[in-house]
Amino acid sequence: MSAAAAIVLQLGLPTGHVLTPLHFGANVEFFREYLAEGVTTKQDEFATALRASGVKALRFPGGNPAYYYLPEGRQQSMALAHATGHWEFREDQPHSNWFVTLEQLAAFARKYDLKLIYELPCLFHLDGDTPRATIRSKFSDRAGNHDRDRVAEGVAYGMDVVRRLRQLNGPVALWELGNEEFAHCEAADYAKVVAAYVQALKKEDPATPVTVVAMGKDWLPSIVPPLREAGVLDGIRSFQAHYPFGNWPGPGKDGDKGDAAAFAMGDLKIERWLDAYYEKLLALGLAGTPL
Repeated sequence: MSAAAAIVLQLGLPTGHVLTPLHFGANVEFFREYLAEGVTTKQDEFATALRASGVKALRFPGGNPAYYYLPEGRQQSMALAHATGHWEFREDQPHSNWFVTLEQLAAFARKYDLKLIYELPCLFHLDGDTPRATIRSKFSDRAGNHDRDRVAEGVAYGMDVVRRLRQLNGPVALWELGNEEFAHCEAADYAKVVAAYVQALKKEDPATPVTVVAMGKDWLPSIVPPLREAGVLDGIRSFQAHYPFGNWPGPGKDGDKGDAAAFAMGDLKIERWLDAYYEKLLALGLAGTPL
């Protein structure tokens, strides 16, 4: 494309769907300097940018880092990151070698009046000083640290994070169970973790909604039956699916998701993608309202 070429975005007619302020959030990774303690100038600049953009919520630890973020320590987190093949968090990267603690996260959110969408760990947890696999996944196969399922231990660890954030007055508005587990573990194993989390959260933090990973072509029909059998569906507020770009699997047809040309022309096809998921929810006997 030449420098003189123009890209025209055709936004189309309004859909009528209204997003709440919390639907407009930013994904923030725990190793970025704009959240770290002692970098006040960066924090102020980041908060100013968030306010200017209208962002009201932060998703933390920030997508893939949710697989290996261990709030107890930088070194444990980095060791788990590298063992599982995640090299975006590393010492030789000046803009991604920081470490944000739960205390710093809660303080930042309170100071700048931001809500938190917190991703609770589903694949790994810390046992003393040792990272352990909660369930088997592609990452634990790579790290070689899965000897047996440790669902109870993993969820107990995650619930300690919940309690710590509440003690810190962290303004958590939503608990998200994992990130994109559909691509990394078996649906039945993830469902066991979800069931244990929902039961625990019902007791300790019943007022805060919970959202569950629903991506993948056959993932949703695979996790709903065991969750229904466990009696926890009423504790799940929503099922989430990420942006439908490229070869991402989903319930619809190939034309229901975006590609490079669609992205360049402003047709992200999100409406068709969400409609396909909504049809899947209805087929599974789950009522609700799509965005």
